[in-house]
Amino acid sequence: MNHPYLTTESRCEAGTCVLTVAGELDFDSAPLLRSAVGELPLAENDRLIVDLSTLTFCDSSGVSVLVSTHRAADAAGTAVCLVGLAPNVAKLLRITGLDQVFPVHGTADEALAAAL
Repeated sequence: MNHPYLTTESRCEAGTCVLTVAGELDFDSAPLLRSAVGELPLAENDRLIVDLSTLTFCDSSGVSVLVSTHRAADAAGTAVCLVGLAPNVAKLLRITGLDQVFPVHGTADEALAAAL
């Protein structure tokens, strides 16, 4: 999915979905991510890896979508984690306490190795 400032791309196989989010996640672009998450085939015992390695900006609307993503995954019985946080995004998650909610890994491969 595309927006002038945000793109999302997902790939799912063998019970694992990787959702890559690139660009700026703000009030204007947050609905795109919300829609992308809603289209994922989340199921019990599956894994969702949200790759933010190319996310350059995130505001409170983006934080809200990440919280909604966690809730949707939890309701489906899907484990979710974040990977590839830029320093500014990592700081935002630390300030909001979401670093205590989401497991965070450097890469998708590290997340898979840690079994989320």
